[in-house]
Amino acid sequence: MSSKPLTDLEVYERLQLAHQHLMFAKGETPYGENTLRAAEKAVSILQITMLCRIDGIDPKSLDATPGPEPHT
Repeated sequence: MSSKPLTDLEVYERLQLAHQHLMFAKGETPYGENTLRAAEKAVSILQITMLCRIDGIDPKSLDATPGPEPHT
């Protein structure tokens, strides 16, 4: 099975779908939950990087100052 390579936009769209699945998934154990949240953060970083590349922005030029913790 050969398929053509994905465009950057298609890659971003796949990352978006993965992020949505991870957002709504809940782990049965603390280990599973922590793993899902770490994966969600990793995919989010990849999404931001892809958007920067699509828009011609160097991700290293972005302000990396951590924001406030989200309210739970």
